[in-house]
Amino acid sequence: SNGLNELGMRTAIAKSQEARNKLNSAYQQILCRNIDPSGYNAYSNYLANWGTMSGVRNILNTSSEKRSKPTCR
Repeated sequence: SNGLNELGMRTAIAKSQEARNKLNSAYQQILCRNIDPSGYNAYSNYLANWGTMSGVRNILNTSSEKRSKPTCR
């Protein structure tokens, strides 16, 4: 064993560069901007605790920020 428990593994995956890229891509597509540090911390923790990218997209799509700018320019 490499010493990582299940939560440690999920956290490592959620904080990986691939996950960061997917979160940033969702932000760019939905909110028309790059992810900020607080958003990255919140959503990487969400993913580490059984959240999904589909769930992230649903949250972003129903956010007050999205309602204030429905389309990217």
